[in-house]
Amino acid sequence: MSCWTSYREFWFQNNSAQIPDSEKYKLADIAAYMKANPSLNLGLDGSVGKGGTESPNQNLSDRRTKAINDGLVANGVPS
Repeated sequence: MSCWTSYREFWFQNNSAQIPDSEKYKLADIAAYMKANPSLNLGLDGSVGKGGTESPNQNLSDRRTKAINDGLVANGVPS
């Protein structure tokens, strides 16, 4: 049985997949936590607010998830 625990949420500007500078410290926090707990598995779950059609929202969600993944890898978290 697997259990997911929410650790951090990232907040983006409307219709943007660029991680705001005010949110980038979270990447370092997560990287440090993962380095201290290397047996943990990390999953990224992207979601966007309501509004618009589902297809553009999914695309935005995917781009945001990729931005976070890329930021974590840049901070030393294995992909």
